[in-house]
Amino acid sequence: KTLKMSEADLIREATEFVTSVHGTPFAGTFGEHLKDGTVLCEFLNKLKPGAVKGFKKSKMPFVCMENINAYTQACKTLGIPDEYNFVTVDLWDGTRLKQVALNVITLKRQHGFGMASGPKEQVNVKTGADQTTESVASPRAAGAKAQGCRECNGFVTGGQIEMTTPGEKFYYHPRCFNCKKCGVNLKQGAAMAQHASQPYCDKCILIVNPKGSVKAATRDMGFKFS
Repeated sequence: KTLKMSEADLIREATEFVTSVHGTPFAGTFGEHLKDGTVLCEFLNKLKPGAVKGFKKSKMPFVCMENINAYTQACKTLGIPDEYNFVTVDLWDGTRLKQVALNVITLKRQHGFGMASGPKEQVNVKTGADQTTESVASPRAAGAKAQGCRECNGFVTGGQIEMTTPGEKFYYHPRCFNCKKCGVNLKQGAAMAQHASQPYCDKCILIVNPKGSVKAATRDMGFKFS
């Protein structure tokens, strides 16, 4: 999906975040300053102590590329999805610096920087055992006045997610209530947010809507069906 931030804006935000965490002003361009991998490794270790091991400062291309690889592998270990990570040549050759910046911003959001404070909105979660995918047009569904799942169109007679947006209410099976971008299930207690009447996880909402913030979390409302 298309990002809503320009490359210049992504690089600007990533530069500011790396500088604030690492404590060292950039020398040269975004790509030049990060190219040997050591600043990225040190930056990640300040966010998550011990996340990257075995990197070292060097001007030798092979060592620099090993540093970059150590950083990206550590990002994977920390749960950064591949679509928000990058490969060594993206930074070393300077061909996809936008992807490098996106990676840094994803780490920023993952660690809670830039998130909204204050009470969280809630998405109602009603739990139950029946997870049928029978069509909403079936006689049983019609007789039960069941709500249709927005994703699979099966009717919901048990576990139920109610997502309310201005003027609308949508229903999902818990297994069908997934982030619209990455597909991760927004299970009970998961941080999530809405954008354009769609649910997103705490990472993806700040990619598809960078000016937004994670304000919601699912909670258990018990089960009631009529």
